Amino acid sequence: MLQGAAALEAPPRDWAMAVSGALALLGDAWRWPLLRVEGWVETGPVNAIFTDSWPLLAGLWKLAGAPAEPAAFLSAGLLLLFLLQGAAAGLALRLLGLRGAGALAAGALVLALWPAFLFRVPVHLALSAHGLVILAMGMALAPMPERSGPRMAGWGALLCVAALTHAYLLAMALLGFLFALAAAARGRVLAQGLAVLGALAAVMLAAGYAEAPATGAGGYGHFRLNLAAPIAAAGGSLLPDLAALPEGHDDGYAYLSAGGALLLVLALGLALAGRGEPPPTVLGRPRAALLAGLGVLVLLAFATAGRFDWGTRSLAELALPAPFEVLGSKLRGAGRMVWPLAYALVLLALVRLAAAFPGRAGAALLAGLAGLMAVELSPLRAGTIPAPGPWSSDPVLAREIARAGRLASIPPWGCDPDHVTALDKEMQLLAARSGTRLVNSFAAARRAGGCAGLPYELTGVPAPGALVVLKHGAAGFGPAMRAGLIPEACRAHRGLALCRADWPEDGALPLPGAPGLAAPASLAFSDPAVVRAHLGEGFSGAEPWGVWSTGSRSRLAVPLDPSAGARSVALRLRGFVPPARPETAARLGWRFAVPGELSTDREARLDFTRAEPEAVAVFPVPDGAVWLELDIYPDFPVSPAEIGTGTDRRSLGVGLVELTIRTEDGPIER
Repeated sequence: MLQGAAALEAPPRDWAMAVSGALALLGDAWRWPLLRVEGWVETGPVNAIFTDSWPLLAGLWKLAGAPAEPAAFLSAGLLLLFLLQGAAAGLALRLLGLRGAGALAAGALVLALWPAFLFRVPVHLALSAHGLVILAMGMALAPMPERSGPRMAGWGALLCVAALTHAYLLAMALLGFLFALAAAARGRVLAQGLAVLGALAAVMLAAGYAEAPATGAGGYGHFRLNLAAPIAAAGGSLLPDLAALPEGHDDGYAYLSAGGALLLVLALGLALAGRGEPPPTVLGRPRAALLAGLGVLVLLAFATAGRFDWGTRSLAELALPAPFEVLGSKLRGAGRMVWPLAYALVLLALVRLAAAFPGRAGAALLAGLAGLMAVELSPLRAGTIPAPGPWSSDPVLAREIARAGRLASIPPWGCDPDHVTALDKEMQLLAARSGTRLVNSFAAARRAGGCAGLPYELTGVPAPGALVVLKHGAAGFGPAMRAGLIPEACRAHRGLALCRADWPEDGALPLPGAPGLAAPASLAFSDPAVVRAHLGEGFSGAEPWGVWSTGSRSRLAVPLDPSAGARSVALRLRGFVPPARPETAARLGWRFAVPGELSTDREARLDFTRAEPEAVAVFPVPDGAVWLELDIYPDFPVSPAEIGTGTDRRSLGVGLVELTIRTEDGPIER
């Protein structure tokens, strides 16, 4: 409960980006287009749509004069998400002929527990409004009534709400609408459809869709659907995880769960046996069935980007026509486009089961399936609210950003070769909370252009009142080091260099060199103060033995005293090797910062087994070094929940036990 409250106050990653856009919109005057924000980012105006800020909720929040606080906004958003999921499911099932309060409630509960929905909520608030997709699929499959006016008005309302929620959800709902028009193909319906599209275009113009930047990171095909996604049991506790999904493929997360798979198998068996009346859908018409079949093939081709993978194994590749690439560059998260297909199948299956077992029997069967899903997906349900953001919950970083009038990130978001995304998104939230202007970096789902023309080297002392945050690595830390600005204007904090020309007297941060660690010295990562001081992105909290790395990349940075005779740094590591996964490995990349010199990146690889779960890496220290920076890249980090050894959803890779600064040399060793 306490962790959940902290996450709402200091949300992580994409949640932070979304809330920052909402807070910026709330703090600005109304403009045209209505969702434009000016004066927050010095590189130009931004639009709340492209910060994934749930513009409809943010706009209503602004009209109501509600408090501009992350916890309040996120609490309202989460409540609305679950209400929308259940209500939309009940309405869609009703449109498809499901009757009986018990069966409707149980069917709605199945969809409220659907894995893809629960998996998305802690990652991305607006994109979790799957209820809009469910309702669109129900309306698309249900026959168009003779008096089509009310149905078409409903379509207009749904599409406009989707447009003001998230562009991906609009694309999915729009597919359902176009299918409904093509299936009906009556003159009056087509005319009404043109009116609906006109109203949608007006809403999109007023919101600012015409200001859409070029694209986002990753490119078409990186975030694609994996054919093994239905059985990749990330977040389930009953079935084994039968396939490991490569990076990016979790955007096409489509795990069925034991309850979901049983639902579809039962429905298919009943259909083949001719049990129960088929749901009253347009699929009984040959033209509509043909359109649906073609639509399924096109959507699957788009969602997979023509690259058919089973887990980490590539099966085949298909050269897609040019329009796929053009559309894919806009909707780069291709794997998500499987959601309409999945929800359409589930709706049809639920109605088939209820028809085959009418009355209380059907309601009890659906309730049993929902119960099975609730038990199996307990890890997903428990993780609906994630851990607090490592940077947005950092009081020192929050204080220094609030005390600055302007904030610059070097390199800017999207220009960092190491892709440190959480830092920029969470600093952006801290800036939005305090009214600090962003100089050169703005994290959004879409961004214009590349990095050309953006200042991302610090070659002089920052202007008064400006805080410059240098990320480590050659692109951020190196130029300032060569210019001699460290330690003159920069202070050390958690692997960052925070630089100002006019540091306030109170609460000043230490210089990176002067109070650096001298040999001999030791850091125990079981100490929360050590974790807060030296660990950056990609680590969990301190535990009695040390701290786990989380995710595919983690960063450690330690300031050194160049006059104290340090000859080597030894780091003791522990691999996450439970019985269900008895071996793993990690790649280490490290560099030392020496004033006036270019840093050289070095690498090593360590293996961990159940028999040898720990290793010691030793890094020789060059003369004059004032900083050690270390990146850890675990092979296939995995959570205990994924491999059935607990409910912990942290993706664990390598643990840090202790770091020792020594006066003797030494190579990489066991």
